[in-house]
Amino acid sequence: MRPSVANGDTYIPCVLLQRTLRGLRHRTPFNVCECVSLVSFEAFLAFFAIANCQLREKNDVIERFLWLVSDFLNYQQLSKAVDIVALGIHKGENASQIRQDVERYLKHVLEGEQLALVTQSYSQLTKELGKEKADAALARAAQIVGYTLEAPMRQIQKTSATPSAAYAMMSQVLNPELVLRIKIFVREMMPPEDFDAIRKHLSPQIVKLQ
Repeated sequence: MRPSVANGDTYIPCVLLQRTLRGLRHRTPFNVCECVSLVSFEAFLAFFAIANCQLREKNDVIERFLWLVSDFLNYQQLSKAVDIVALGIHKGENASQIRQDVERYLKHVLEGEQLALVTQSYSQLTKELGKEKADAALARAAQIVGYTLEAPMRQIQKTSATPSAAYAMMSQVLNPELVLRIKIFVREMMPPEDFDAIRKHLSPQIVKLQ
């Protein structure tokens, strides 16, 4: 199947590739250096095709996250966070471990406006609930989300032999039905006043809970 051009993706058309390789193979004399060069060229094209496919799948994960979960992070931050999640899934880490890995990364890359927004939202939340209760509510919400994600993550781990293979499965699992189910579960498992306060002060600027 001929690949299509989408979102500015570049590719080498199959016909052009076939003609190029056919021309190289039928040149004479065909010495060892040319053979090595041809093999390297074909290997590069194979890698390029695989990498391009992985990039599309990774971009799909990012787009779904921005659409369904949050647009708080910029593309570069989210791209690296997705890499961390994919690697954690491949290593067999649970949701809590992966969340800690992502948090460690984000602590060092959030920009001034993002930090100001987080500070403002957290300040408003603690003003309504009190610091101790606000911290407990946020921890509880994160715990519930992690628990809900364990089953989908185990499903991804069973079929992801490499970190890059996790992108395709992540794209399939991250869907509106799953995200809605998680939001409903969080709401049902938390005291109404805690959930309402989090939704009021963190949504949609930090996470989409509407």
